[in-house]
Amino acid sequence: MRILISNDDGYQAKGIKQLAESLSEIAEIIIVAPNENKSAASSSLTIGKPLEPVQIDDNVFAIDATPSDCVHLALCGFIKESIDLVVTGINYGANLGDDVIYSGTVAGAIEGRFLGLPSIAISLASWECKHFETAGVVAKQLVAQIDKAPLSHKTIINVNVPDVPIEEIKGIKSTRLGNRHRSESSIQDQNNPSLYWIGENGQEADNGEGTDFYAIYKQDEFGVWVTIDSVFGVNNTTYTDLNSNAANQYELFQVRALDSCGNASQTSIEHNSMNLESDLHACDNTISLDWNDYINWSGGTDHYEIVVNESTCGIDPGQTIRLEGDVTDFVLDIIHSCTYNIYILAYNSDSTYVAMSDLVTFYADLPKKPDFNYITTTNVDHEDGAVDISCYIDNTAIITKYEIDRSERETNNFLNIASIPFPNSGDMIYYHDIGVETKDHFYQYHVFPVDTCGRRVSAPIVPLWAIDTSISQTILCEVEINTDYGNSLFQEEYTNTIWFNNYIEWLGDVSHYNLYRSVNREPYVLIPLHTFYPGDSLLYVDLVSEFVDGNGRFCYYIEGVEGNGNDFGFMERSLSNIACISQIPKLFVPNTFTPNDDEHNELFKPVTAFVSEEGYSFTIYSRTGEKIFTTNDPTKGWDGKYKGKDAQVGNYVYHVEYINGIGEITEKTDLVSLVR
Repeated sequence: MRILISNDDGYQAKGIKQLAESLSEIAEIIIVAPNENKSAASSSLTIGKPLEPVQIDDNVFAIDATPSDCVHLALCGFIKESIDLVVTGINYGANLGDDVIYSGTVAGAIEGRFLGLPSIAISLASWECKHFETAGVVAKQLVAQIDKAPLSHKTIINVNVPDVPIEEIKGIKSTRLGNRHRSESSIQDQNNPSLYWIGENGQEADNGEGTDFYAIYKQDEFGVWVTIDSVFGVNNTTYTDLNSNAANQYELFQVRALDSCGNASQTSIEHNSMNLESDLHACDNTISLDWNDYINWSGGTDHYEIVVNESTCGIDPGQTIRLEGDVTDFVLDIIHSCTYNIYILAYNSDSTYVAMSDLVTFYADLPKKPDFNYITTTNVDHEDGAVDISCYIDNTAIITKYEIDRSERETNNFLNIASIPFPNSGDMIYYHDIGVETKDHFYQYHVFPVDTCGRRVSAPIVPLWAIDTSISQTILCEVEINTDYGNSLFQEEYTNTIWFNNYIEWLGDVSHYNLYRSVNREPYVLIPLHTFYPGDSLLYVDLVSEFVDGNGRFCYYIEGVEGNGNDFGFMERSLSNIACISQIPKLFVPNTFTPNDDEHNELFKPVTAFVSEEGYSFTIYSRTGEKIFTTNDPTKGWDGKYKGKDAQVGNYVYHVEYINGIGEITEKTDLVSLVR
C-alpha cells in the first residue's frame, strides 16, 4: 500500500512526522505538505500562480500552498507512483462538528476524495498535544483495517483522538457530526484599530450522545465511576448494558444498593468483562488468542474454556479447550478458508458462576494453496539435448515461486536445480534444463510451489489416480547392434536392438509409444517404425539388412503419447533423446579373378555392406605403379582390361577407401591375381 500524507500545520510539524513514522511500519509513505502553517485554509486551491514542489528528503516535498493544493498536485501528476490512500494530519486540536468546513486538514482529505481516493483526516483533540504517539497508533490500526476491508473511494473518515496515553483509549466509536452555535464576534486589534481578528468557534449546539463532541468528551471521564443506570425492585438482579463497548475493550462494573430513602450501601467488589483479542498467523496456520483475567471471584478463577465453532467447513464443531485459571492466552491451529467463531468462558472455583467474553469471528484467509500442479511434459530437446519442462499451475494460488528438483534415474536423490518466479500472467511455467546427459541417463523432476511464507507446498494428490502430478520422468532411448546377426560372408541378416523406459506420471497415463527412425543421416520418416501399446515389451529389434548399400548410420527416438483420461483437457506428447548407432562396415576383397568369358569370377570388386558412395574409391595399379582402373561406385569393379585390351596375367595392387557410418576413413591395400 502507498499512502499520500499531508496536513495544514506544515511539513515540519510534530504531528505529520509522528503520522509518517507510524504508517511507514505498514505502508510506503510519500509526504507532500505546506511549507508553513496553513490552518483554516478550507478547500481553497491556488490558481493565480504556479506552484513549485521542493524536495526536502526522500519522499518528502514542501510547497508554498494550501493542503488542498498539495493533495491535488500530488495526485494529478506530480507524484508518478500510484496512490492507494490519502491520510492528513495529525492536526493540532480537534476537528469536530462544523470545524470540518474550515479545517485545512479535513480539506486535504476532501481533495483526495474529489480525486477518487478514500481519505482519512486525523486530529488530536487537545491544544496541549502531549500524546501524538497515541494518534499515531490509532492511525496505524485504522489503516491496517482499511487494507483488509477497503473503503469506498467516496468515503472520508474524520478521526479525533483523545490526548491521553494509548492504554487509556477505550475504543473507537462511529458518530455523526455535531454542530456549534454562532462564532464569537470578531476582535479589534488593540494596537491597530483598523485590524480585526476572527473570533473563536462557537460553543457546541448539538453535542449529545451519538455526536463526535460527545464521543470525545466522554473520554475525559475515563477512570471515573459514573452511574450508568438504576434497576428498581429488590428481586431484579440482572442488567444489560446496551451502550457497552465490550467487543473492543474490557470494562469494569460495580453495583450498590439503595433503600427507599436513598441511603446507599458500599459498592460491590469490581468485576470486569473479558475482551478476547485474536491475531492471525497465516504462515503458521495458527491464531493467537489473548484475553484479560476475570477478577474478584471469591476463590479466584478456577479455569477457562475456549469454545471454538467452525461455521463453514464442518471441522470440530463445538470444540472446547480447557485451560487453567492463570492462563490467558492460547495458540489455536486453524485451517485455510474456514470461518471460526470463538469465545472464552471463565468459571469460578465450584463452577457455579460462568462469565463469557465477546465473540470473535474471523475467516482464516491463509495463503491459498494450489488446487493442482501438473507437469504436462518433460521433453528432450533434439537440438541441444536439454530437457524442456512445462507445468500447468493454479494461478489463483498465493505462490511466490516454483522450485524444480531433479534426480538421476529412480534414485530419489533429488537436488534443487532452479527457481522460477510466479508468473504475472498465464497458467504455465517452463524450464530448459541444460545440465543433463540425456544420451546416457533418464531423469525425474519434481516441481514444488513455494508460498509467501517460504514453504514448499504440494498440490493435492488426484484421488482418482492417486498420482502426484508434480513429478515426471524423461524417456531414455538406447540402441545397440545385435552381434548375433551377420557374418563376414554376409549370409545372415543385420539388426539393431532399441529399448527405453516408461514415462511417468501423466494423469491420462500413456496411450502408446511411437518409434521413429532415420537411415543414413536422412530425415526421420514421419510414419512410426513401430508402435508400443500398454503391456508391450519396451524393446524392438530393427531389421536393417535392406540398407547394406548405405553408410550404416541409424538414429532412433521415442514419442510418448498421453491418454485421454485427463481432467485438465491435455493430451501431451513427450520425446526421448535421439539414440544413434552405426552398423560395422563389411568389406571382402577376393585375391584372384578370372576374366575369361566363362561367366564365373569375371569381375574384380570388393563385396561391401554398409559402405556408401560417400567417400568411396576403388583403384587398381600395375606392379610399376601405373593406374589401371578407378571408380567411386561400390557396385562397379575391374573387368581385367586396360585401354580396351586384356591386361596381362599376373599380380596387381588394389586400394580401397571408404567412410563408415560415424565418419571415419577406412583404407585397405593388397594384391589380386589376374588368371585367364
